[in-house]
Amino acid sequence: MKRISLRTKLIAHSTFLVLGVVVGVGVSLYLAERVYLLKRFEHTQLENVQSLVQIAREAIVTRNQQLLESYLSLLRRSRALTYAMVHTGDGIVIAHTNNRQNGVRLSDPMTAKATEAQDKLLRQEGKVADDVVVDLTLPILKDQRRLALARVGYSKNFMSQLVDQALEAARERVILAAAIALAVGVFFAILLSL
Repeated sequence: MKRISLRTKLIAHSTFLVLGVVVGVGVSLYLAERVYLLKRFEHTQLENVQSLVQIAREAIVTRNQQLLESYLSLLRRSRALTYAMVHTGDGIVIAHTNNRQNGVRLSDPMTAKATEAQDKLLRQEGKVADDVVVDLTLPILKDQRRLALARVGYSKNFMSQLVDQALEAARERVILAAAIALAVGVFFAILLSL
């Protein structure tokens, strides 16, 4: 039986050590990127509903429907957006990204729960058509009086697709960095064993 030389053992152990570190760091980076992307989406969604509240408050106080419609048309361009709207406390739509909804009284379960929102953000999920929608609702207040409700709905499926696309690019970067780190680690392991 032939014995394995100390040099070969050192190279093998060093290679496995570098491989373990590279895989561990790669998985950690991938998971951190996923968490970061999800947090960034949540932050963007919150900013959008807060901006809608500010613009809707101004539009309602000054009776400027055009201001509200213009902002909703800008929001309509958001990729994962399913809807954005402003409606009264009893569910009558003041403005909507789908103009056909203006003036309609909404009676779905999410609207019923949204009309109960007091002065805090309400986040709920519901089914719209064939999609699961994350609905964010904030009341529009003026001097502690509720003027209306601002609601923004995002497609959960589309958000998942966007995250997966971004993670695909991150996965390629992590694999490339891991391959380079592994090659450099093996090179130094061989160099140190000489």
